[in-house]
Amino acid sequence: MQISAPGRTKAGLRETFRVTLCREIVVRKSSELLGQFLQHIQGAQHVSEKTVEAYRRDLIQFFNYLEGDWSGRIPCQVVEDHFPETDISEVDELRIRGFLSYLHESGSSSQTVQRKMSAIRSMLRYLAAGGLIPSNPADRVRTMKMGRHLPRALSQEGAEQLIESPEENEFCQVRDRAILETLYSTGMRVTPLTRINVADYDSRVGSVRIVSKGSKEQILPLGQCALQALDEYRKVRSNLLKQLGKPEVDALFLNRVGERITQRNVQRLTRKWALKTGLGSVTPHTLRHSFATHLLENGADLRSIQELLGHSSLSTTQKYTHLSLKQIREVYQKSHPRAGRR
Repeated sequence: MQISAPGRTKAGLRETFRVTLCREIVVRKSSELLGQFLQHIQGAQHVSEKTVEAYRRDLIQFFNYLEGDWSGRIPCQVVEDHFPETDISEVDELRIRGFLSYLHESGSSSQTVQRKMSAIRSMLRYLAAGGLIPSNPADRVRTMKMGRHLPRALSQEGAEQLIESPEENEFCQVRDRAILETLYSTGMRVTPLTRINVADYDSRVGSVRIVSKGSKEQILPLGQCALQALDEYRKVRSNLLKQLGKPEVDALFLNRVGERITQRNVQRLTRKWALKTGLGSVTPHTLRHSFATHLLENGADLRSIQELLGHSSLSTTQKYTHLSLKQIREVYQKSHPRAGRR
């Protein structure tokens, strides 16, 4: 009986042809595959444009590394006018580990390495699901665990000092006060804040509608101080549009020329008032973390805070809502039946 050589059976030939064809597709269209992947995560997973752009840059850097196209102060940087057409079918765990080692040696932080690894893993998973590669080699690569980064939180007195620092009745000061009140009252991120329209604000109910991360719609309650600041701002907003001779616009928060305020504007005004009040470097996200921390300190439960912050995972909320050792000690002393005995 004649024994067929390995790979010469019909099934073997079909598999060889499938792998060869798959490899040809990947080699010739890796840039197209990247575009399809980015469209997929933006459409099916509803990720933000900033996340899509970060994935694009991280993956092109990975492809540059694979092709040896290293240039600039940090090698393998993204070259806008050049896309390295890469044979993704040859990517294995060793090459991925080599890229991670290269990043660490280049001085990249653990957070940066994790983000780039997430982009690689996601794209290779997408290709494997589509049959363009047999499996996802990134699933066999372990990354170092990151230490938890605890964002800074203001004290309750510091938060009040920051919010109350704009005292004059000029347009920008009234607007800045309303923005700071809204950020601290709701804990929303800066991007949803800049996208709020007049129609999203309901002063009668005391709430505001936002579209948060992941295209998630939320109705957030507003405190009395925030409602008062917003009502005052609405008056000066109307006056500004009249002075500029502009018709009513959708955006709630405007700049000096009657256009929708930007994230950069909000970051700058937050920093400006923080520095003026001696609070140091403060960002809009500092107010988000302060919001969550102060709720927890005053008795709110984690599940409620999770809902307000719009987190899908409770573990994410726990990262934002840490208690200081002193506070934990005080709670322990008050709560444990034998804590005060000697």
